[in-house]
Amino acid sequence: MPVANVLIEIASALVKALLPGSMLFLLVGVTIGLAFLLTGRGRRPAAVAWLAGLALLYWLLSLPVVPRTLETWLGAGYAPLASAAEAGEARHVVVLTGGGVTLHGLDGTIDVPSTATAYRLLEAERLYHMMGEPVLVLSGGPAGPGADGAPESEAMKADLMARGVPDDKIWLETASPDTHEQAVRVGELLQQEGVEAFVLVTSLPHMRRALGAFVGEGMEPIASAAVHGPSADSTLTNESLMRGSSSCAGSSSSPYISWFFEWVNTSMRGTQNFSFAYRPGSPW
Repeated sequence: MPVANVLIEIASALVKALLPGSMLFLLVGVTIGLAFLLTGRGRRPAAVAWLAGLALLYWLLSLPVVPRTLETWLGAGYAPLASAAEAGEARHVVVLTGGGVTLHGLDGTIDVPSTATAYRLLEAERLYHMMGEPVLVLSGGPAGPGADGAPESEAMKADLMARGVPDDKIWLETASPDTHEQAVRVGELLQQEGVEAFVLVTSLPHMRRALGAFVGEGMEPIASAAVHGPSADSTLTNESLMRGSSSCAGSSSSPYISWFFEWVNTSMRGTQNFSFAYRPGSPW
């Protein structure tokens, strides 16, 4: 791997870990505040203000209204496709996995999808029947810390086949660890197969940055957001759809963290179109 790419990966990981709202940012912030507090009386007012501001920031990020507002903004203008006609000439549906975990027992393993992945699977199944059995392209690498589990796309394939989708209607991309790499690897796969038009399925709060990543790779997907139906448990809000296997998943500000990290990650790689991907009718 070129040195520049290694440096980009290191810098991206550092930026992600230090985003406001993350645990590491809180620990670093408290450490800085305590250092100023203990190193001299002249610095104590500034240290107290810093620690109070840090506490206020995390209290605000913990309030339900904050992630809900962010989710509304991130999902503005996107919705599930209402008819096959909206898919145009597309005969392929790209489905991004949304996290999960591989549980290891004494004599075997089991793959458990996240809420986000489950809803994306249901949307893929709905589109499969509505669009007349298109090819489903499932993208996602190993789940869980340390990437020690089975690829999430393989687990999704098993679930879709159990629900009646045949093997020959499913393509897999099993190596991507994040949204940017999903766009890169899926783009290569579709190009090899001569596919240009396709529908992109992901969760509503994730759709904006997913489209940005794909547009940045020169593609123009048709968005179909995975949302929960009216009979779903009211506790499964769109906030939970953002929660996958990332280290930021437990934070109520995860939509902000995920979007901002993807913007930084994409910008550092030289992609210029990230902020301008939109679905017709979207105000963003």
